[in-house]
Amino acid sequence: MKKIIIAVFFTLFLSACGSDRLAFSNRGEVYLLGNDLLCIKSKPGDVISFYSLSSSENKYYPALVSEFEINNKYPDTCIRVSLKKDVSYELIYTMNKVDYSAVFNLENDKLKQK
Repeated sequence: MKKIIIAVFFTLFLSACGSDRLAFSNRGEVYLLGNDLLCIKSKPGDVISFYSLSSSENKYYPALVSEFEINNKYPDTCIRVSLKKDVSYELIYTMNKVDYSAVFNLENDKLKQK
């Protein structure tokens, strides 16, 4: 009986972990401004309330940079960060109460979105 309870708990735990990723299923768009500003494509009226940037270099955990409960309005939608070549990145963010995910890498000093 104890093994069944542990198995059910473990299954529910894994299911909950995967659901966060599904919330950020909308494809986001980012671009590089200069050498160290990663910007979220936005327009007047857009508001960023959350973002988290992670990389393949550390297996996407912990996040390289995150901000929660913010109110960054256009044009304040850039993140100061140094990106490395041959590393994949994922930026998840909430803009206008919609969750987005942008997956990209740095190739020849330009972002290449996947």
